[in-house]
Amino acid sequence: MTAEYLRDWQQPRHAVGREGTGIPAPESALSSWLDAYRAENERRQEMADAAFSAT
Repeated sequence: MTAEYLRDWQQPRHAVGREGTGIPAPESALSSWLDAYRAENERRQEMADAAFSAT
């Protein structure tokens, strides 16, 4: 019985998580901050491009 238990215990197991459930992970504060930061940088780049092309 001990050998059977060890053999079963050593079998690979699937990780338990949200990957296969279809449940989306909640958005973290960092990801929402990064989205706002990237949007601001994109807006500034567009303004800089417009100012450069106007000269």
